[in-house]
Amino acid sequence: MRAGRVLIGAAFAVVLLGFGCKENVTAPGSCPDLCPSTAVSIVDTTFTGIVVDDSSFRGYYSPQEAQWLVLGDQDSLRSVALVRFGSRGSTWYPGVNDTAIGIGRVDSVVVTLYIAGRDTLVPGIRILAYRLPVNWDTAMTWADAQHYLADSLLVDSLALPDTVRSGSVTLKLGTHALDAIPESDGGVISLAFAIHASQRTILALSAAYNSLGPPVVSWYVHAPAPRDTLSHVFSASPDLNTFVYDPPASDPPGALVAGGVPSARSILRLRLPAVATDSLHLVRATLILTPTRPARGIPSETFRVSARGVLRDFGPKSVIFADTAAGGTVPVARGDSGEIRIEVGRLFRQWGTTGGDSLPRTLMLLAEPEAGGLGEVAVARRTGGAAAPRLRVTYVRPYTFGVP
Repeated sequence: MRAGRVLIGAAFAVVLLGFGCKENVTAPGSCPDLCPSTAVSIVDTTFTGIVVDDSSFRGYYSPQEAQWLVLGDQDSLRSVALVRFGSRGSTWYPGVNDTAIGIGRVDSVVVTLYIAGRDTLVPGIRILAYRLPVNWDTAMTWADAQHYLADSLLVDSLALPDTVRSGSVTLKLGTHALDAIPESDGGVISLAFAIHASQRTILALSAAYNSLGPPVVSWYVHAPAPRDTLSHVFSASPDLNTFVYDPPASDPPGALVAGGVPSARSILRLRLPAVATDSLHLVRATLILTPTRPARGIPSETFRVSARGVLRDFGPKSVIFADTAAGGTVPVARGDSGEIRIEVGRLFRQWGTTGGDSLPRTLMLLAEPEAGGLGEVAVARRTGGAAAPRLRVTYVRPYTFGVP
């Protein structure tokens, strides 16, 4: 009986030791087979020299694909918007079963524009409208457009109220300014829009592809006698719109560029330490870029700079992830000059998985939405010394189980 009690007591002691292990997992040697040998350690470090190749490319979107039409008279950007409107039409049906009637007289012609952005510190802005030949095309340059900015071709001008920061404005053209359209022009008109103000400035108009609303020209007409009491409005939106500018876009030496006009992208091919793509232990991975000049854009413009993963590396024609989450993005405002920090940890962890192991270690730097504005950043390349791209990584130091 006594021997049985001794055996039961020994077994109970063994059980207590087992529970003791769970309560004191950091005690060295308590659980040699199941417990970590050291405390969990978080490491935060910065890696340099991660970019082994880089380059910039322009022309992904041209000005005629942009969402904005830019007017400017600054030394750094002189720009004129060019718009060819659709055909006006010459007849309409006043009733369901009525016959078509033509235009007896044009009462007025109104151009509606949507102001997307302006410098609110510059007063006295006027938008000038000039008549363009109908058959202009996208080969027209800034120099070509100057021939049509003559007083003899001035249709009218609109004084933009100083209180208007954004929204629709209407330009009611002078009598007979655009009433008559030559038959050879097929009911189509084209206009060039320029800017004049008390100071040199820049202005953005909503373009044909912008949901805010495109430029629209409207003719308010009456039918010929004896039905001249009937009225109608013919409206036309752009068939083609773009803007021409000077000086031509140029990338600063020693810099990678994203955004601007024509839209630019930059490619960064990386060589990464193993911890940067450890799908289990990586906590954060932040790409740090150093601007070589303040961010550009129209006044008060805010845009996003994105570093997106590449599915297939074909240089300028690389295929990037459609999912914007496959990378990172940060907001940038015109004039910003501080470091650009983009969180790319989610993409890097994907690179560390079985499925992502075959993907190129390549990032595409771009402004978003592309062709959605003039926002542009220029950052130091891999040859930029201390300003070159670098990577800040936070990870859990791997540990082993058992006796240290």
